[in-house]
Amino acid sequence: MHLKILVAVVALGGAAARLSAQSPASARSSVASLVLRLASQGGNFAETWAAGDYDGDRAPFAKLDTIFAAHPDSVLVSLLDCFTDSTPTTVQFQHRPIVRGAICYIYLQNLVYRETAPAEHWPGNFYEHPTMARLRAAQRAWRQAVRRHWYVAS
Repeated sequence: MHLKILVAVVALGGAAARLSAQSPASARSSVASLVLRLASQGGNFAETWAAGDYDGDRAPFAKLDTIFAAHPDSVLVSLLDCFTDSTPTTVQFQHRPIVRGAICYIYLQNLVYRETAPAEHWPGNFYEHPTMARLRAAQRAWRQAVRRHWYVAS
């Protein structure tokens, strides 16, 4: 039993070391792969963007968390660059199809958040269906927030 635990700990340590050694460019490539993976697997976000509200395979969210821990800036910039990707996906939000840019927005929303005042309308946070206009406005808002580090890791 103890040997199995030791082997598991060593394996996890090796995976973490490989991710830490990963270059920012490699991290960006990994993010792109995870976006494609989620975009093609279907599933529905029934009420919110939260990974816990997704009825499909949640493994891509866990993998993205690990990459984010090693290369936060590279991951966030990669996701931001993707917000305006209008490629259709098989994923749905409240039973309506979403585009690939919305997947990137959802991933970012599960990694970081920005506190806003109750009366503040900040375009980086929206809860309606992700239209291209909303995604473009969110991209502009989040670019500034990421550049100035106006966010907190979830």
